[in-house]
Amino acid sequence: MDFWGDLPSWITALIAGVAAWFGLRQYRKDLAENAIRHERERKAQPARLGIWWAHHIAAGQYQTLEEATQKSNSSPTESAEKINRDRGLVISNSANIIFHNLVIKTTFDGRELLPVRIHSLPPGSYFTPFRQKEERCWGWTQSTEVLPGNFTALTEARKYQIDSVTFTDGLGQRWKTDGHGTLSLLEEEIPPGAGA
Repeated sequence: MDFWGDLPSWITALIAGVAAWFGLRQYRKDLAENAIRHERERKAQPARLGIWWAHHIAAGQYQTLEEATQKSNSSPTESAEKINRDRGLVISNSANIIFHNLVIKTTFDGRELLPVRIHSLPPGSYFTPFRQKEERCWGWTQSTEVLPGNFTALTEARKYQIDSVTFTDGLGQRWKTDGHGTLSLLEEEIPPGAGA
């Protein structure tokens, strides 16, 4: 009996083993929760970039065909020319950081357009008008605060699509969102002057 030890030693060893097992299990659970929290924190700022197609209806202009027809006493065809609507992209940065090197790929009516490229995007909301008949096809990006009028999202128009957006955050991390808004980390860029 002395070879196997006494009963109290066995019970103590069993309790210590069970405690170690629970401790290891809790440690693994904490590691997994920390990894999820870290990933959530890492995506917190980049997830605050939003881009969508919209109509910009300039202030002082007729906003609907019915309004233009009634107020101008003209036919619907003539009234359609009086509605001042710009289509384009609303780009909203609600993070407290500047995003860099944005490349926005879009599709209009089934054809891929030239990408919108923005070197630096500070916090705020911006509008980039779409010029369908021009070769460049995109106007200058301007703050929505200086543009009079309203912006209406084109939520049901299937011919206006955001295909992907790539950009760099303030930490040098390169991100991509797909056409459904799914955010993923691409690569980490080395900031200028930070040689190895």
